[in-house]
Amino acid sequence: MKRILIIAAVVALPLVIAAGTKPKGPIYPYVLDPSTCTYTDGCRACLDICKNNSISEAKVKGKTILVIDPAKCQGEGDCFSVCPAGSLSKSKTVAPAPAAGDKAAAKPATEDKAPAK
Repeated sequence: MKRILIIAAVVALPLVIAAGTKPKGPIYPYVLDPSTCTYTDGCRACLDICKNNSISEAKVKGKTILVIDPAKCQGEGDCFSVCPAGSLSKSKTVAPAPAAGDKAAAKPATEDKAPAK
């Protein structure tokens, strides 16, 4: 019985480690389409699941909507997986550099460029 438990733990360990790692390379944050978002109908799924506090409320033309701060979004996708309306999508631009002293924000992504001639 003990051998079975040890083997199961060894097999599962890489999965646990992989689940806790951050993606390498540029971070592409998620964007939210307020025209399809059901937040005004009481949905808080993405707001409640975001670990980086990158989703917040904002007043636009007297209406409260949700917005995503691309400097805080780590592109993990928890919000995307719980959105019942499909209002979230991956940005096509790299996350901006964090403000000075903002440790919660994403680290800027760097791209290798060929030397200028």
